[in-house]
Amino acid sequence: MKQTFATLLVLCSISFTSLVRADPDTPLGEQMSAVNDAYKAMGKEADAAKGAALAREAQTAMLKSLEFKPEAMEKLFPDKAAAEKALAVYRKMIGESFVIFCKVETAFLEGKTEDVKKLLDEAKALKKEGHNTFMEE
Repeated sequence: MKQTFATLLVLCSISFTSLVRADPDTPLGEQMSAVNDAYKAMGKEADAAKGAALAREAQTAMLKSLEFKPEAMEKLFPDKAAAEKALAVYRKMIGESFVIFCKVETAFLEGKTEDVKKLLDEAKALKKEGHNTFMEE
């Protein structure tokens, strides 16, 4: 069981890369591009209201991305049970990202720029984990 879960995690880490860096011409890719654009802008934003608005844009795109299944899912996880688990992991990571961007919004509104930076670092780490988990090379 542990070996199966470890294998799933390795496969997920390989595959999330192509999912999140999805083709921008796909619905999922469009949402991930919107998140990426907002993320980059948040890191440069000093105005609290503008930063909070950017965080809400990222939140919205993360929620919309839940409507789509990563294209590489069937290819990376041909086994139905493994695919279902991988999809659950994907949705969990999207949810975690949403929560981070909610915290970023709050930090902007409270003027906690150091917290914004830390939270954006968390978002970056989660993105990296996701890319390592779900993207094809």
